[in-house]
Amino acid sequence: MKMVVNGLRQLIIKGEFLKLNSKKMSSFILISSFLMGIFLLGTDNLVIGPLVNQISNDIHTSPENVTLGITLYSVAYGFFALFLAPISDIYGRKIIIFISSIIFGLTCFGISLFHNNNSFLLLRFLSGVSAAVLGPNLWAYCNEVFEQGKREMVTSWMMSAFNLATVLGVPIGLFASGIFGWSDMFLFMGCLSILVSFLFLVYGKQSLKKKTFTFKVHFSNIKKALSLNWKLSLSMFFASASYLSVYPFINPWLASKGGWSVSSETIVFFIIGLTGFVGNIVSGFILQKASAFKISKQVWVIQFFIIIILFGVTYLTKNTFIFIGLTSIWTFLTGIGNTAFISNMGSRGGEIRGSVMALNNSSIFLGFTLGSFIGSKTWGIAQDIWINLLLAVICSLLSIYFIFAKEKQISNNITEKV
Repeated sequence: MKMVVNGLRQLIIKGEFLKLNSKKMSSFILISSFLMGIFLLGTDNLVIGPLVNQISNDIHTSPENVTLGITLYSVAYGFFALFLAPISDIYGRKIIIFISSIIFGLTCFGISLFHNNNSFLLLRFLSGVSAAVLGPNLWAYCNEVFEQGKREMVTSWMMSAFNLATVLGVPIGLFASGIFGWSDMFLFMGCLSILVSFLFLVYGKQSLKKKTFTFKVHFSNIKKALSLNWKLSLSMFFASASYLSVYPFINPWLASKGGWSVSSETIVFFIIGLTGFVGNIVSGFILQKASAFKISKQVWVIQFFIIIILFGVTYLTKNTFIFIGLTSIWTFLTGIGNTAFISNMGSRGGEIRGSVMALNNSSIFLGFTLGSFIGSKTWGIAQDIWINLLLAVICSLLSIYFIFAKEKQISNNITEKV
C-alpha cells in the first residue's frame, strides 16, 4: 500500500499539469482537501431542503418524510460523533478520514441509486454517522498537520467553507437539481467525497502512531475529553441552540410581514449568511495575535447583548430592516466566535484531540437539533420571531455562564499550581 501511495504521489506531482514546486503543491492540495471535505459536509446537511417535493415525488412518499432526512442526518452526527470519531486517537487521523470519506461517498451513491422511502431515510442516517466520524477528525487533523500561524488561517478557511456551504446549501440544491436532477447531484457529491478520500491518502501526513484498539482505551479517551472540556462543550451547545432557534425562521417571518418577495428574501438570506463568512475570514487574522479562548468569551458576551437589543427592537417596532442589520451583526460575531472556539478546542487534548473535537462537534450538532426543535415549537404557537429571540437570549446567557465557569476553573488550577 505504501509503495502504491508513493507512486500515486509522484505520478501526480510529475504530471505536466503540475509545474509548481512539489512541496507547495502538496500543501495546496492538502488544504484544498480539507476545504472540500468540510464544504461537502455543510452542503449535505441542508441541500435536500429545497428538493423536498421533487424527492417525495420520485421516491413516492410525503414531503414530511423527506424533511425527516435532515433531522436524521443532524441527530446521527450529533450522537455518533461522541462515540465513533475518537477511534482516530487510536488508529490515527489519516486512515480514519480516508475510510469515513469513502463510506460517506458510498451513502451518497446509494441515495442517488435507490429511490424508495426506507432506503432514503436509512442512507441519510448513515450519511450522518459517517459525517460524525469525518467532520471532527478534519478539525483535529488540521491542528496536527499545520504549524502555528498557518493552522489558525486554515481553521478559519474551513469554518468559512462550512458556513458558506450552509448558506449556499439551499441555492445549490435548487440550481443543481434544475440542471441535473436531485439524484445526479448526490452522485456528484459521492464522487467528490471519494476524490477527497484519495487526496488525503496520498498527501496526508500520519500524525499519530497506530495503537492496538481496546474498548477500555477508547472509552477512557472519551471520559478524559468529557472531564477536560464538558463546560466548554455545554457553552458551544447553548450558543448553537441560540442561533438555530432563530435562523431557520427568518424567511417565514419576513414573508408574514408582507411586501417581501421570494427574491428579496433570498437576498436577505445571502446577506446574513455571508456576514458569517466574513467573520470566519477575519477570525483567522485575529487568532494569529490573540488567545482563542479570550476571543470566544468576548464574542459570546457581545453576542448576548446584540440578541437582547434584537429582541427588544423586534418586539417593540417589528422593523424588518433593523432586524436584518442586527441579525447580520450577530452572524458576523458567530463567525468569529465559532472559529475561535474550534481553534481553542483543537489546541487541547494532545493525543486525545480526536475525542475532544468529537465532543465539540457533537455539542454543535446537538445544539442545532435543540435550537431548531424548540424554535419550531415556539414558531408553531405564535408565528412571531420575537418569541424565538427570547429563547435565543436564554440559550445565549447559558453559553456565557459555562464559558465563564471554565475560565474560573482554569484560573483556580493556575492558582493551585503556584
